[in-house]
Amino acid sequence: MHHRGPIADFAWSLEYWSNRNESRVFLPDPPTVSEIFVDRAEVVDRYRSRCGSSWVTSRIIGCSAVKQACIAEGAYARQLGIARRGQLRKDPEDTARHVDALLRHATDLAHGAL
Repeated sequence: MHHRGPIADFAWSLEYWSNRNESRVFLPDPPTVSEIFVDRAEVVDRYRSRCGSSWVTSRIIGCSAVKQACIAEGAYARQLGIARRGQLRKDPEDTARHVDALLRHATDLAHGAL
């Protein structure tokens, strides 16, 4: 029997993992772009080999990407409310573009493009 909770946590952590020269990043200055880190695909391969699980798939990772997009969408909605009151310094459309990119990424993952 496989326990999917740790796998879901691992997949969620990959949303914060950015490869060098990657345009889609969640964190503004991701530490994983440093040369001391391996790329995301190698992290997945290592996880699969150590836990013996075939459950780490593009679809599971895609679900994490959808979750990330939902969180970003919530931030976008809050930014719009703050912007209406004239108290926002950041353009909410930057966040909207980020949400769109996350959803495109999730769609790619769901179709198996890890």
